[in-house]
This record gives sequence, C-alpha cells and structure tokens, in this order.
Amino acid sequence: MQNSVGQNITTSIIKSEYGWKASTTFTPHNNETRRIKITTARSKNWSLVTKISVSHVSVEDGRTIEHFNMMLDFFVLWNYSEPDRITQKAVEDQHQEALASLDEIVTRVTEYYKNPEVSNLPSQRIKNAK
Repeated sequence: MQNSVGQNITTSIIKSEYGWKASTTFTPHNNETRRIKITTARSKNWSLVTKISVSHVSVEDGRTIEHFNMMLDFFVLWNYSEPDRITQKAVEDQHQEALASLDEIVTRVTEYYKNPEVSNLPSQRIKNAK
C-alpha cells in the first residue's frame, strides 16, 4: 500500500498471551533508509499505549538489517489511555487515532532527524493523554 506519507504500509492486529496488539510499519517517502513503526498494545501497568519508533534499514549481503538505537533514534509515547478492558476494539480505535495523524508523525520524525538534540524532550512525549 502507498499513500502521501509513505510506501509499503502494513498493519497487523494480533492476539498473543499478552493481549491484543496493533502494529503498522512503513517507509516514509522522504527517507528510504528509515522505517516508522506505530504500535498500540497493553503496557505492563495495564494501560493502553501507542508508541512510535523509527529504525534505520540497510541491506547487507542481500539481507535487510533493521537497527534502533534507544538513545539516539526517534521514540515517542503518542497516546495513553486506561480503558476498563483492553479489547480488540479498544486497541483498533486507539491505533486508528494514530494512523489518522500520519502526516504529523512524518513531519515530527523529519524534524527530529534535522536536530535530534532538542526533539524528544519529556514535555513533548505524550500527545494525547486521556
């Protein structure tokens, strides 16, 4: 799938022993070496969180390698909520809220990599706390 913000957009919704999880990955048009991942799932404290991270992608010896550096790469807690139950519908609804903001997400990622020292301040980490 391809749209205005990226290509190879894939979304999956799975149920594991930890509960429902929605995950979307795509390569932004403005940088083919980065992969944006949006994940919505139950956290350890039983809240529902949507996180966004960016990894660097390279091909070596015909294999694709994905690398994420916790201290340097973009990572943000995009949304946080505390529903009574973390059902498939709750996960899907919160994940859709993040997907509705793909343009903003790509813009923030682009700005972050222009100046990584100032972009991930703690006061900017939660966009839509509920």
